[in-house]
Amino acid sequence: MTTGLFIGRFQPFHNAHLRNVRGALKEVDMLVIGIGSSDKERTQENPFSAKERKEMISAALDNEGISSFTIVELPDFADDGQWMDCVRTAAPDADIVFVGNDEAKEFFEKRGCTVRKLPFVKGISGTIVRGMMRGGKEWEPLVPPAIHQYIFQNNLLRYVQ
Repeated sequence: MTTGLFIGRFQPFHNAHLRNVRGALKEVDMLVIGIGSSDKERTQENPFSAKERKEMISAALDNEGISSFTIVELPDFADDGQWMDCVRTAAPDADIVFVGNDEAKEFFEKRGCTVRKLPFVKGISGTIVRGMMRGGKEWEPLVPPAIHQYIFQNNLLRYVQ
């Protein structure tokens, strides 16, 4: 069984993340989803808690019929070595690390990991979604329905403002 690792802040989990999860699962049997900056919440860049992000991602993937995943929390460390130790502890069986940018690709390759760069989906990012939320614009089409529903049911927009 092959295992992949996909790390992101998921602030919030959006349609590009969903597309990347689907793409990763074409290459691996099980995907470990690492919630990066899990120790950060209620800031402009990180409005949602790790617990909220985990629940949102689980709801979205369950709603899509995706079950071959597990979610782990990855707090930030000032030292790259400590962070990498945390990643290896959280996902010791990862055969492939899926990344979204060249900096992350280089970081993991330098540490001996097999890396796949995921395609960038133009026009969708957590920064864009949060900006639309703050601006009162229509952000809902950029996220899976379960994310939109979770944010409203739990009154989480107040943390994005």
